[in-house]
Amino acid sequence: MNKFPYFEVDQKSTKFILTKMTADYLLERVDFEFRFPYTNSEKDVLNADRYIEKLKNKTDNNIKIEEKADGIQRRTDLGRIESIADHIYNNKSNTPLFPTPLVLGVIYILKMRRVIIMLLRLMINIWRLSFPKIKQAFTIIDGQHRMLGIARYRTKYDDHISNIELPIILIPEVNLQDATKIFIDINANQRKVNRSIVYDLYANIDDREYEYIKSIKTVVQALNENKSSVLNNQIKMLGTGQGSISLAFMIEYIDKEIIKGDKSFDQVKLLKNLNSYFSAFKFVYPKLWQTLFIKTTGMGALLMYYLIAVQFFGEFINVDNQNSFKQYLTTLNLEEELLNITGTGKKAQKYVLGIINKSVPKFEI
Repeated sequence: MNKFPYFEVDQKSTKFILTKMTADYLLERVDFEFRFPYTNSEKDVLNADRYIEKLKNKTDNNIKIEEKADGIQRRTDLGRIESIADHIYNNKSNTPLFPTPLVLGVIYILKMRRVIIMLLRLMINIWRLSFPKIKQAFTIIDGQHRMLGIARYRTKYDDHISNIELPIILIPEVNLQDATKIFIDINANQRKVNRSIVYDLYANIDDREYEYIKSIKTVVQALNENKSSVLNNQIKMLGTGQGSISLAFMIEYIDKEIIKGDKSFDQVKLLKNLNSYFSAFKFVYPKLWQTLFIKTTGMGALLMYYLIAVQFFGEFINVDNQNSFKQYLTTLNLEEELLNITGTGKKAQKYVLGIINKSVPKFEI
């Protein structure tokens, strides 16, 4: 019987326990449950069953995964589970993999008079916790993605990770109502960290895996800080304050629409090209620049259009190329269709992109 060190924590009239367990030990004993879809939609129920099948194929058929009508967990994101598995495999640094505790309820299930009775029986020895050898001893209140990511890692890379310990918060005597309240407190009341702040914090980290985003951030920061830049003081570097476009927005669009994962890109060259490119739009369409292009809808369209423009006019470092591009822009007459545009989001950005690109139909977007 496994024994675990623990601390007991008192908070007002409640108690919980801090301990640690290995990933392999937990995967043998956790109950993965998800809130079942409303049965008035056969399509939703069928999709739920398919989701469970996909999840089992990605993880381990010996792991208990089920939909429950009163389950508190939402369905996990399969892509996020995959990325957690890859993160475990690719992590070569000495930083902790999972420093945040999992929150588990303790469940012992005994059959009695055909009724499933849930009882908690922590057998506490001096300095140690121990549990009977029983399947599904724990229900996950917070940490489903982490545990399923670990399960995916075991399957994908054929590696049991019994040497990886996970910090655990055990909630004793937990019932459905208490577990639901804790889940809501953890997931509904906390505010997600602004992505711009996250990217700005990359500057504090020297690991090579962060260099790519740091390089793009350097370009965006220069566009914002250089007085000769048309985006001078127009980018919200921490996601708030002065400016109309966030650092996170610029980084993510430059990454996905322009660089496309090329970690060897030239920062100085990209900075000059982008500034020259934006300058051409500002010069030809000063009103649109203020009302549309300096905002996320217009800027998203411009960043998506950048590689299309490069196909026809080359890179805009030298004056001749920029002048040719400016002359071309004057033929588009964009004010007529874009000056009073409404709407936000990717759909609006693609609409603006389509208007800008309509005179080059042979180039597929």
